[in-house]
Amino acid sequence: MFQFNMDSKFKGIVWVGNIYQRFEALCLETFQYVEDQSQTVGANVKQFCTELMQEVLPSSPTNLKEEL
Repeated sequence: MFQFNMDSKFKGIVWVGNIYQRFEALCLETFQYVEDQSQTVGANVKQFCTELMQEVLPSSPTNLKEEL
């Protein structure tokens, strides 16, 4: 009887540990996904701003003189 109780407690502890590890892995995957998406968005915004500035501002002072 005592052995059964100890086994049950041990299995319960193992079960909780497994749930914790799965939850931790899920959180880490989620954080990694969000980080990857943030980096992608950041790169896209940087590229957009670079292209916008190239269209809005003249590329160099010599080009401005040529246009006049």
